[in-house]
Amino acid sequence: YGMQENFCIESLTVRENLYYAARLRIQFNDVFIDNVVNKMLVKFNLFAIADVIIGNMDNRNISGGQSRRLTIGMEIIHFPDLVFLDGNYI
Repeated sequence: YGMQENFCIESLTVRENLYYAARLRIQFNDVFIDNVVNKMLVKFNLFAIADVIIGNMDNRNISGGQSRRLTIGMEIIHFPDLVFLDGNYI
């Protein structure tokens, strides 16, 4: 289930947020997880900002749309069979 609110760790980069989510949900080696993270970065058009720190509400380094795509990527990084997204994703 993907919440409407974006949930990212503000002090980490886009890549680190995806990596952290993958490490929590995927029980494979680091090479596999790195490949999955890179695929998500490309799939959600986040590769260009992969090494940008998220920032907080007062000092954002990524846009709202990028943050939303990152949140969705973090939710589906383990390739679930079914995904429920709250209202404003579409």
